[in-house]
Amino acid sequence: MNIKTLVIFTLSIFSLLTTSAQQNTVVIDLTQLTNKANMYIRMGGMSSRIPDNGIVELLPETLPNLAQLIENKGNRVMSKKYIWVESNVTMSGSFTAGIFNISQISKEQKIADQLLQTRDIDESSPIFGSRPHLVLLSNHMEQKTVGYLRNAIGKGVAEGKSFWAIDKIQKYLDGLKSVGYDSETRIFTSVTGMNKAGDWQEFRPDPNKLLLVDFSGSWCRPCLEELGELRELSDKYKEQLEVVTLWNDLSQEFWLTTGLKPKEKINWTSLRDDTGAIFKIFEITVFPTYMLFDKSGELIKRRKGNGVDKLESAITKQL
Repeated sequence: MNIKTLVIFTLSIFSLLTTSAQQNTVVIDLTQLTNKANMYIRMGGMSSRIPDNGIVELLPETLPNLAQLIENKGNRVMSKKYIWVESNVTMSGSFTAGIFNISQISKEQKIADQLLQTRDIDESSPIFGSRPHLVLLSNHMEQKTVGYLRNAIGKGVAEGKSFWAIDKIQKYLDGLKSVGYDSETRIFTSVTGMNKAGDWQEFRPDPNKLLLVDFSGSWCRPCLEELGELRELSDKYKEQLEVVTLWNDLSQEFWLTTGLKPKEKINWTSLRDDTGAIFKIFEITVFPTYMLFDKSGELIKRRKGNGVDKLESAITKQL
């Protein structure tokens, strides 16, 4: 499954769980908005088609946040409007004309309007490090350099902004330090992820075995379907092969409650990438992806997409 397909399929996500998050029901009143067919609104990890009555109720994990009005045309998702949401919002206008009126026009809303027009914000821009900008960054961190992210949250902190998006970006930057993989030498030494108990757990491969890393997602049907074959491979070479699955799931709850039946096959280490750093460092863009390492930790085979059984020949060559 290509990452671009994933973005369209999941309709993106603008916020994740944070320890400081407070859940509040937000009502977005679109009764005065015309031409609502094929239109959706998304915020806080939820996406909803605009109902006939025009009233959308959302339960974001974090506030304030950005909502996005989008138009779904086949396999194309087009952004129409960002809405800065701190409380209930009333909106009028026309999707066809592209003219929208919002009940609360704040400084942040004006910035949100600029963000829709200019996705790549230069560090010299006055809206760099603003709260709407930080929200967008927190969901596209892998697309930015470490320096860019540090400077963005640095500006936010300097301006006295205590904000969940700053915490999330900082968590990601800290997570980059917890992955022991050198992309130049292609040597893997360790990785730290979230276990099912919600604790951080470090994984270090057995130096006496080959290592097969399965980069997966509970939302990815091919990933779940391959767990049976992965179990067969693990059982067949259990004395020579170690397996670990790393999950790209956005929340602990989703990871623990989705795809339970196929996950019964798992009898190896299974960790969730809570920061997004693991998949960034390993440059994972296709799901599933498999990486096979020799006993010294050096990468010897990388396979994008399903077909874990096709790795067996590479395994036997190392035995």
